[in-house]
Amino acid sequence: MAWIHKRLTSVPPGLEYWTTTHERDWPEESHLRILENTFWLIPSQHRSIIDHVEFRGRGQQPRSGGGNNGHVIRLSHESVRARLNNTPGREFNITFLHEFGHLVDMHYQVTRYVMRRRDAAGRALLRTGHTGVTQMAGERIADCYMIYLLQELAGVPYQHPADPSAYRGEQARDRFDVLLQSPAFAGIAASR
Repeated sequence: MAWIHKRLTSVPPGLEYWTTTHERDWPEESHLRILENTFWLIPSQHRSIIDHVEFRGRGQQPRSGGGNNGHVIRLSHESVRARLNNTPGREFNITFLHEFGHLVDMHYQVTRYVMRRRDAAGRALLRTGHTGVTQMAGERIADCYMIYLLQELAGVPYQHPADPSAYRGEQARDRFDVLLQSPAFAGIAASR
């Protein structure tokens, strides 16, 4: 498969993205603007974890949602265009944030940290519902990272579809505190 390599330059040091050579599969300008807004939301200390983003073509894997390999995030053709990632008033790509949460989890071993805590807050985080096909503990960490960035840093309300009460009030604070105490946020001034 042939790829075209481009860079979003408004976000230092720039985020490289790849598209297929098929023009019909290219992301629209609005998709790129949303991706830029989303990348700005990620703490600068985490941005170097990603190598690039792949905008997948129609029929390529993943067919819906996203995926990653530890350094590359793959966004499906359908997910980039889905309402979830194109909601007026919320200029963020939810799928990208979730997948970036996986990169942070892998890089800093957040799931391992939470499992070793052996406390009620950690268990609550790892038992939070998740709507995706994959039901492993890392999905909960990726969701928590995504929702923390949306709600606490961007000030955008987000209703977790699988477990709506998990990210409201004290339950949300407990989950966010576990994430913020992890190695991923060591030395980063957390905003609340």
